[in-house]
Amino acid sequence: MLVGLNSLLEQTGSITLPTGEIINRHPDAVVVVTTNISYEGCRGINQSVLDRMSLVKDIELPAPEIMVQRVMSVTGATDEYKVSQMVQVVNDMADYCRKNSITDGSVGMRSLIDWVVSSEITGDVYQSALCTVVSKATSDGLDREALVQTILNPIFPPRRIRVSA
Repeated sequence: MLVGLNSLLEQTGSITLPTGEIINRHPDAVVVVTTNISYEGCRGINQSVLDRMSLVKDIELPAPEIMVQRVMSVTGATDEYKVSQMVQVVNDMADYCRKNSITDGSVGMRSLIDWVVSSEITGDVYQSALCTVVSKATSDGLDREALVQTILNPIFPPRRIRVSA
């Protein structure tokens, strides 16, 4: 769709609508284009559109310390140590998925925020991780199990059920 707007992206851009009406871009207009090209179904930005951009910036995840502060601010969580461990798990899972070509899911800030909120409600960090981070990372059962065993369990092991005699 952006290619259809190329003429508007020029410095003195205008576009002619199917009705014949001409729309002129305001001289102070700022156009911002974003995409998540690593997501399934998303493509790279068309070269003709990219060529019309004055500035192109790739944005990666922030440093773990910044992620902790942002998540705590958004969720109201107060246990900085626990949130920093959760950030480590999410970053390690994202890295594991990248290195093992697991591309059918998503692991990032939204999953992390969902996990923190869920664990604040349930009081169970491990079970909340299964429903918010692991479940979004991939739909493959073997890959999920590998994420749980290699990354989640060492930091947040499941609670042991006490059996009374």
